[in-house]
Amino acid sequence: SLQGPRETTVTWYGRWVMRPVSIYVSWFFARLGLGPNHVTFLSLVFALIVIANLAYGNFPVGILGLNLWYLLDNVDGEIARFRNESSLSGTFFDNVINFLIQPLTFLGLGLGLSPHAEGGTLLWGTVATASSVMLLAIPIMEEAILFNESVKKRIVYQRTVGSSSGKTQKQSLLRRGYGLVHTFVTYPSVLFVMTAGYLILAILKNEFLRIPVFFYGVLVVYALIATSVWVSQLFYKVYFRTLDRQWKSV
Repeated sequence: SLQGPRETTVTWYGRWVMRPVSIYVSWFFARLGLGPNHVTFLSLVFALIVIANLAYGNFPVGILGLNLWYLLDNVDGEIARFRNESSLSGTFFDNVINFLIQPLTFLGLGLGLSPHAEGGTLLWGTVATASSVMLLAIPIMEEAILFNESVKKRIVYQRTVGSSSGKTQKQSLLRRGYGLVHTFVTYPSVLFVMTAGYLILAILKNEFLRIPVFFYGVLVVYALIATSVWVSQLFYKVYFRTLDRQWKSV
């Protein structure tokens, strides 16, 4: 189909909010004759303008624009499937843009909040930016290692079949809890929290919890949780040698 199957890692915000809308945007762009790479490039230019507004403290344009960019992030893939133009280069282009825009969002937010706080916003923005990069980089580096070994060294790897009999209920609950925490720090989840919070505060016009205070709280919480997630991921994967355990040469 035009939208194709979605991985289980896709958050509900992307599945139930963006996907029903993106199908119509994809149809419109396809009628204009735009290809998937055209849409990806437009999304890049648009996102940089939006993040610049966010950095200048223009939060309404920033939040709305980021949602529109996330919508366009779904559109290029749908057009690629519609026009049968899916390619490795297109996937590479799209992933590079995501790798750029997602971390820059937090840096832009830190810059935009700086006039509203005594200090620390740029620091938290930098920590959040670095953590966002690491959350994206760790799984990509795993794939890159396997690709490099299989292509350059011509080593064929096969995933090992692990036994689940030794898993305890405590370990299962721990994994589920970690999965929920990890889902919270994914970009769509953070975007939803910022969007919903902004809309609620804009409607209520709460004098106690102002919009900059809310965004500052989101930035700090994200920076702390995202840092703990990627550090624990890195430690677990290196200490327990997960790549060596999950893959074996054949």
